Amino acid sequence: MSNLTMREATKVVYHDVAPQVVDPAGKAKTWITRGGNFAVCYSEVQPGAVLERPDNAEEYMVILPPDGTTASIEARGVTIAAGSDSLTIVPPGASKITATSTGVIVRIFSKAESDIMALSINADVYPMGHRNLLHRTCGRRPGTVTSCVITSWATMLIRTATVFSRAAFGRPI
Repeated sequence: MSNLTMREATKVVYHDVAPQVVDPAGKAKTWITRGGNFAVCYSEVQPGAVLERPDNAEEYMVILPPDGTTASIEARGVTIAAGSDSLTIVPPGASKITATSTGVIVRIFSKAESDIMALSINADVYPMGHRNLLHRTCGRRPGTVTSCVITSWATMLIRTATVFSRAAFGRPI
């Protein structure tokens, strides 16, 4: 038996609530929910919709489900074509995802992205993360992978999969 304190679960049915972000051109609607140290952004997109991050602190995941959704993903001056049923790890810094078909784009961010955490529909449940989650301490050196204490499965997956995406975005492994 665990010594961890149980906490109340939360549930959000995206289409039961208004999206937290709507593209000014009406080409993307995004619902955002969070856990203690990550957020999921679920976007329904039309061709030409742009999901942009001007200066993301850490890597993030882009999942295109097997529904036929395709997109171009730009980061560090490199653009790749992401197909349906794919996972792309986007490096830190500025990035832009442009939908090339109608469908769904899911992004998973770490808690380092405070703007996204604040927009989540359930932000009040995790205003400071959660006491059962370790605090992260990070140190960055130019040209290296961030050295952090890994505190969640999402961050661990990002860190593990990052090595597979480095070559695509022009960084040697």
